[in-house]
Amino acid sequence: MEILGLAVFYIVMATGAIMILFGLPGTWVLWIAVALYSFIADFNTTDWHVVILTFIMTLIGEVVEFMVGVLGSKQLEVSNGAIVASIIGGIIGAVTGFPIFLIGSILGMLAGVFLGAFIWEWVSSREVLLSLRKAMAATFSRIVSIFAKFSIALIIIVYVSLKIF
Repeated sequence: MEILGLAVFYIVMATGAIMILFGLPGTWVLWIAVALYSFIADFNTTDWHVVILTFIMTLIGEVVEFMVGVLGSKQLEVSNGAIVASIIGGIIGAVTGFPIFLIGSILGMLAGVFLGAFIWEWVSSREVLLSLRKAMAATFSRIVSIFAKFSIALIIIVYVSLKIF
């Protein structure tokens, strides 16, 4: 039964990490999995320090994603409207995706981020090159924020695994 519990735990952890690639709150799924596993295992293999530390890492992941995604775009002079449009475009792109196995939704999300920011900036300024530059900046910020948050998720998984085993 313990092996089954660990298998389910790691499937949920992997699912949480993969969710991040689609712009979903995967670090919170990781933290909930750690908290539930710790509670179910009576804090024998992971104590409350692990739950608190993974909660702090989850918060850091959210802050880093925000700082890089939004404030990084602002540093590159992307307008607030383009940031909001890129978020909406990313969600639409992730849902619709591209017909490419496994990575279609990720590519769709990135295309949606780019198109959302580009369309907003183009409608606002009517300058194609400026709109392209700002759309690329928004897309680059999104890629970096996903990479940073995914890295934090991997750190959480490794840390918890070292505590369990």
